Amino acid sequence: MPIEIKTDDELKLWAGRALLDVDSTKVLNQQLPLPLLNQAASSNVLPEHVRRQIALAAWTRAVILDDVESGKAAASTALVLAPEIKTYLTAYQSAKTRDDRLAAGLYAILKFPGLKPYVDSSTGRLTPLAERDIYRDNWWCDLTPSPNTESESGEATEDTQDKNLPVEDGLPLSLDFLSSTQVSAASREHSQLLALGTAPNYLARATIAWANRTPTDPRIPEALHLVVLSTRYGCTDTESPKWSKAAFDLLHKRYPGSEWAKKTPYWFKDV
Repeated sequence: MPIEIKTDDELKLWAGRALLDVDSTKVLNQQLPLPLLNQAASSNVLPEHVRRQIALAAWTRAVILDDVESGKAAASTALVLAPEIKTYLTAYQSAKTRDDRLAAGLYAILKFPGLKPYVDSSTGRLTPLAERDIYRDNWWCDLTPSPNTESESGEATEDTQDKNLPVEDGLPLSLDFLSSTQVSAASREHSQLLALGTAPNYLARATIAWANRTPTDPRIPEALHLVVLSTRYGCTDTESPKWSKAAFDLLHKRYPGSEWAKKTPYWFKDV
């Protein structure tokens, strides 16, 4: 638990509650395939607040990886555990085509910055799902492991201190209960997530592709607006300014009279 547990009113609410530790989150994030994550989320063995986090992570991962069966299973569990996104989960479940399903999932992820395809240790993100965290703990960061870097003082940088990200800091735990098929599936999912990079870049690519497929979809202007905001309030890298400008340009070129274009006077280039 954070050291402020005894003095912070918000953290006091978590005192005495069972939470995930670093080892368990690395197993969940790196070594379990989606069907097992869904099994964990639906099992009464875990406390409800942990099941909720796993269900939301599994659903987000399924959306990103376009795993329909796992996505629908995770959505069914999340409907009960996270009722605040019920409308969006229902839209995803009722979608008739692959494109409609991807659009529904992507729109939900954009609307809820607290969604991410992995789980956190300890209390995790405390900001409500629909709100932007003031410390940029929104969506997810680039999960690709980077060489350990040190500051001029010789201390580990903030990136290397984030134990929630699936950093490859040694051999994975040996999970004897997994079949070879499950091990392969988890490895494949993990590799696919690593290849996506940081959330704002992925969200921009996916939203621009969505806009080009169905330019008359009424959700597109807001989605492009949210993409631009993600490059301000999410984890960014050297590629993010390019995607921020691309979403901004498309919004103002194709939907100049929309309320969302008016609410998006800037794109962001600071990393």
